[in-house]
Amino acid sequence: MAHTYLSYDIFNGERKSEGTCIRRYWNASSRNWYVVNDRTQGMICGINNLNSTAAKTCAAKAGSDTVFEWHLNKDSPSDPYISHGHKCACTVNMVPASTNGLGASWFKWCMDQIHEGGGKVNFTISADIKDGDYIVRGEFICPTFKGNADSLFVNCAHISVTGGGSVGPKGYDITKAYQASNESKYSARNKNFTSYPIPGPAVYHCTSSG
Repeated sequence: MAHTYLSYDIFNGERKSEGTCIRRYWNASSRNWYVVNDRTQGMICGINNLNSTAAKTCAAKAGSDTVFEWHLNKDSPSDPYISHGHKCACTVNMVPASTNGLGASWFKWCMDQIHEGGGKVNFTISADIKDGDYIVRGEFICPTFKGNADSLFVNCAHISVTGGGSVGPKGYDITKAYQASNESKYSARNKNFTSYPIPGPAVYHCTSSG
């Protein structure tokens, strides 16, 4: 069984641990547990984290590179990002902070397959999005090869974007984006797979330099 949690982020070159820009987990002893039902509000920012808050909103320049780093148990270079033997996909999504993640406002602009790199997920804040406050959602999707659901690990960070453009990408409801019958999500189950089609809507691609 896989376990992992969002340990820290880097925005504008500044490293911030969980509880600063990242929402504090509702229960530290179970922060590395997965979302069980992908149709509930737990999909937004994690189990019981919809009303959780971050200590601050971190500054992030549009077009800048940033990092989410995941760990199994603790924020330490010696701590693996997930229990041994698991291969997981990652996604990063974004939504205007005013929505608190509710409704059809999310958009995806990063996805990858994590096999190496110590749990670091590197991505770029889209250069053309509107300035303002946003919630950035990080997610690991780990095939379990048993049962009827994959393991979904989720949490959110709060940022304030400056230097952007005028684009507000078309959004979707994260609680309706995945379905247990979705072949793109479950196609890898019980197979020796070499690729993993990541579920959910298409990735948003920046249309300009800002």
